[in-house]
Amino acid sequence: MIGTIRKHQQWLWMVIITLTIISFVVFFSPYSKMSGGLGRGAMGLGTINGQPVTQEHYRDAVAEVFLRYFLSHGNWPDKDPAAKQMGFDEQREAYYRLLLLQKQEELNIHASTAGVAQ
Repeated sequence: MIGTIRKHQQWLWMVIITLTIISFVVFFSPYSKMSGGLGRGAMGLGTINGQPVTQEHYRDAVAEVFLRYFLSHGNWPDKDPAAKQMGFDEQREAYYRLLLLQKQEELNIHASTAGVAQ
């Protein structure tokens, strides 16, 4: 009788330890903040002027920031050692880009196709 109780206790402790380790890995993962984590949604990326930043908008902004850097410097920022020396911060630049896009919409600024082509 006592032997079966100990086996059940050991099994219960193994389950508790396993679930605790899994929850720590998920919760404290460095990617949980960027991907929204479990149940965080878009709030994990913050807001700009009260509007939540979606993952899609953030990814698009990062791509635009990388492209602008490439066109200016001839190298991608993640491959260019000078980018870190110059203080290039992908996250800061992406949020700055999102703010500019939001202000552009707020002020109803739209570039015509002909203007962009020139």
